[in-house]
Amino acid sequence: MIDTLILENDMTYNNMQRITKAKEEVLVRHDCMKLEIKKINKILQSAIDRVYDLQNRKDQLEMS
Repeated sequence: MIDTLILENDMTYNNMQRITKAKEEVLVRHDCMKLEIKKINKILQSAIDRVYDLQNRKDQLEMS
């Protein structure tokens, strides 16, 4: 009986460790994706600002 409980406890512990490791890996991938999205958004915003600046410059040149 005790051996069975020890075995079940060990199996449960190993299963918990495996699940915890998988969860941590998912969280790391999630954080990496969030950082990548922030980087892409920053690049996009920079490109948008550049387009607005060029459009403004074009409009100013057309007015003179």
